[in-house]
Parts: sequence; structure tokens; C-alpha cells
Amino acid sequence: MRVARWLLSVATFVVVASFFQAPSTTPFCAAEPAQSSEFFLNSSGSIANATSSSAASPPSSLRIGVVLYNGTALLDYVGIGMYLEFLSMHGVSVQFDMIAETSGVIYSAPGRVPVYASTSFRDAATSSPVDILVVPGGPGRTSVIQNQAFMDYVSAAAKSAKYVLVVCTGAEIVARTGFLDGKNATTNKLAFDAIAATRPAVNWIRKARWVVDGKTWTSSGVSAGTDMGRAFVAAVYNESVANEITRTMEYMPDVDPSNDMYAT
Repeated sequence: MRVARWLLSVATFVVVASFFQAPSTTPFCAAEPAQSSEFFLNSSGSIANATSSSAASPPSSLRIGVVLYNGTALLDYVGIGMYLEFLSMHGVSVQFDMIAETSGVIYSAPGRVPVYASTSFRDAATSSPVDILVVPGGPGRTSVIQNQAFMDYVSAAAKSAKYVLVVCTGAEIVARTGFLDGKNATTNKLAFDAIAATRPAVNWIRKARWVVDGKTWTSSGVSAGTDMGRAFVAAVYNESVANEITRTMEYMPDVDPSNDMYAT
């Protein structure tokens, strides 16, 4: 009887003590960060998927310039912006410059969502180059492409940026500057033929959720920019970071750049 009681007391101590052990130091959603995905076009013009080691020294700080204008599609830059913003949760210093013709309020459409532009493109042109230039699309692009000073800024900023991320019909803005000449690119499928016709010097890829050509990333329509944002983070940082941000967003991304159900 005494032996039984002693064994019971020892077992009870072990169970109780286990509740007070130091918590695990493994971060939430941790995973091995060894590999990241990069997508490109092979010599036949079709999309290929390559796996490469993540950059030895991915940027520890990012200055991100988002081009805005009246009539900018909100999701074009908000989706990709979430992936870039959440890099701050992983030790990256992130700064956003919202760049429009003038600083102040612009609208996604007349009388609709007001958005604040933090700086003018003239002021942005005289400051240090951005690391990432984000160019969203939207119905307002047809007006902004008539503004030569604005287009000159986009052209110069694209050349000096480390990365250029173009979403949806924003490809027309960048293409008209000549920056995409000789590069592979895609754009919104409803506007694909019209935009491709404006700049035949670009190698337009119809069936692609997004396309990577060097430092330049272009996506298909609207929501495709969010998928491209995840792919960009995975390529420049690693899959672990991209997956943790995706889990935080509770988003189900398309990770296959060739899976374009809207291409005809």
C-alpha cells in the first residue's frame, strides 16, 4: 500500500511539473527557410517554375513607392501592399511612400474611396530612389498617361528601383514609358489585347497569373497582384516568411504562375 501511494505521488508530481515547463521558443508557423520559388519564362515562351536558394542577404530595410492617381484600383496595391507591410513582422524596416501628382486626397473613383497620397511625384523625384516601385492599374490610367511629367517620373523610378512590381492595367502605364520593351510581361485579360497593341515591343504573355523578368514583376488582373506579392516575398526572402504572412492574412493564394483561368 505504501509503495502504491508513493508511486501515485511521484506520477502526480511529474504531471503537475510538466505544466510549468518553459514554453517552446519555436515561432508561430515556423518552417524551414531553405528554399524560395522564382518563376520565369523559358526559351519557348512558356512559364517555368524554378526553385533557388533564398538570397544570401535579403534587404533588411525597404522603401516602397506606390504610384497613385485618381481612379486607381484599390486591390491592385492593397493586396500586394499587405505582403510587403507584413515583412515588418520579420525584422524588415518598411516605409511606404504613396506617390501621386500632388500630395493629399485622391479617389478610387469620383465620390468613392478617398486615399491619401503622402508625397508628390515631383518631390519623390528629388529624394533617394525607392527600393520597390509598385504601379497599380485602374480606369484612371487613361488620363494619367497623358501627363508627361508623371510618366517621366515613372520611367526614372522604374530604372532606379531594385524591383518593379506592376499590377493589372498598371502595365500600360509602365509599358508606355518604354521600360518594358524587350521584356516578358502580362496584364489584365479583359484589357490584354488593347494594352498589348499600344506597345508591341513588349513580349506580352497572355496565359500567366504573373510573370518575372529580372527585377520586373507583372501580374494579371487585380487579385493576381496579391498572388504575385506572395511569390515576390518567397523569392526575395523565403517560403517560410511568405507562408507565415499568408497564414496571418488567412489568404489562400494561387502559387502557380501558369494557372490563369481568365486567359482565353
